[in-house]
Amino acid sequence: MSGFIKGQGARWPRARTVAVALATALAALSAPKFARAHIEAVTNCNDAGAGSLRDAVGAAAAGDTIDMSKLACATITLSSGAIVVAQESLTVKGAGADALAIDGGSIDRVFMHNGTGTLAVEYMTLRHGYYLSDTNPSGACVFSSGSVLLVGAAVEDCFLDGFGGAVVARGGGVYADGDLILVSSRLTGSTVASSSSPIGNSRAGAAVARGTLVMKYSTVSDNRAVTISGHNSGPGALQAYGDVSINTSTISGNYGKFFGAMALEGIGTATITNSTISGNATAFHSTVYTQVPLKVSNSTIAFNHVGMGAALYADVGPLELESTIISGNVKGSGTPADLDGEAGVVATGANNLIVASTIPVPPDTITDCARLLPLDANGGPTATHALGTGSPALEQGNNLLNLDYDQRGAARVSGALPDIGAYEWDAPQGFGFKSGFESVCDG
Repeated sequence: MSGFIKGQGARWPRARTVAVALATALAALSAPKFARAHIEAVTNCNDAGAGSLRDAVGAAAAGDTIDMSKLACATITLSSGAIVVAQESLTVKGAGADALAIDGGSIDRVFMHNGTGTLAVEYMTLRHGYYLSDTNPSGACVFSSGSVLLVGAAVEDCFLDGFGGAVVARGGGVYADGDLILVSSRLTGSTVASSSSPIGNSRAGAAVARGTLVMKYSTVSDNRAVTISGHNSGPGALQAYGDVSINTSTISGNYGKFFGAMALEGIGTATITNSTISGNATAFHSTVYTQVPLKVSNSTIAFNHVGMGAALYADVGPLELESTIISGNVKGSGTPADLDGEAGVVATGANNLIVASTIPVPPDTITDCARLLPLDANGGPTATHALGTGSPALEQGNNLLNLDYDQRGAARVSGALPDIGAYEWDAPQGFGFKSGFESVCDG
């Protein structure tokens, strides 16, 4: 159901690292604390009535937990509309993203959270949410007036559409008016569209965070932002207006007409660490667009396709790149387009591999073909690009952040020096050698 990547040989310290990530995520939330916390059990998979999820949510108090972990059924299909969460904060817990799904039936949202605290969705899949409106619709599977926390959860195949007049539709899968935190979660296959005429805008096929965006051990893939009227759409995946922290995560296969994967706007700062951004596409501008200071460390940005600009476009500085691969990205019919920015923006840092840049890069930057293998399950919870034999990224990186692990959970330094990018080549473990794979030269 959820398509989570299974580890294949990496020594992934999952229990400890997920616990640390979750504690950090919860500390970042500003939800009020409640003296009373009660567990309300769901006993059947009916849409409504005694023992149902809808009934349990309606009876809960702020700060309670709705427990669905003991259900024998695999799917709750909502036939009478979205489940309205009126509480300031509420936790809804399932048995696992592959074990339990809440299905919106493509007739309404799954959750409508009217509180300004936190809606926590844990260990379940939310899918087939649908929302159509002519008044700037937001969040087809989850809408929150506050913050959203997803832990071990998947949000899949949601559809948001705006129609009539100058409408802006935002967040195909999730819309959070506050913070959005993803821990070991997946946002995939959702669409935000606008059928408005003559002007229609759609933003962020996967999710919008008006506050802080945090991603850890998570995947955002195959989401789309489209417009029927031919006006603006994008980013294809994520739009954030506050601070951004993306760590040990993959953003891939998303499409937006104007921005392929992600637009970082507002007043915050952004960091991308130990992560992969790959295979996203846009007809016009860039894959990752930032209007805020951005630091990218030990990451790989590869094989994205843009109409103009580049895979990473910095509208403002500072832009710091450390031990990062930006390579194999193209525009138009195949012109290399890895890094670009407004006049005066300069990339600082060290130990990077960037093949094609229109802005100044650090003097030690390698510009040779990175020799990356295709995006695949190379171990750990998220997909990565392995380094092919003879890659110039081998033992040419740095570990200024003192990371213990690479994106997969393998040792961050396996040789004399760390490798450049999200993937640390580890020959004794067999990483980098897969039967039937050919080296992809992206120079």
